Amino acid sequence: MFFILNTVDCGSVDNFPHGEVRIVDGTTYGATMYFVCVDNYVLVGEHKTTCTSEGQWFSIPECYDTCELVTITININKQLRYPWLSSTIHFV
Repeated sequence: MFFILNTVDCGSVDNFPHGEVRIVDGTTYGATMYFVCVDNYVLVGEHKTTCTSEGQWFSIPECYDTCELVTITININKQLRYPWLSSTIHFV
């Protein structure tokens, strides 16, 4: 009897704008990848992710300029305090 084992590989993240990806233990099932943003950017999402059995990273965060986050916060507060304003907030 022979068993054929297929290795699940999530691959690397080639494009992570304004940040760095740190792969510590490979890119196969169960591996963990860490994310860090460069100066003046903040990480939105989890700082680490795991390679799933489906061959995809569980989640990929994003790095946002701190000025962008201030604008989002102001717009949210405006809409919550003044619901009659006709502004719309779009999340990326």
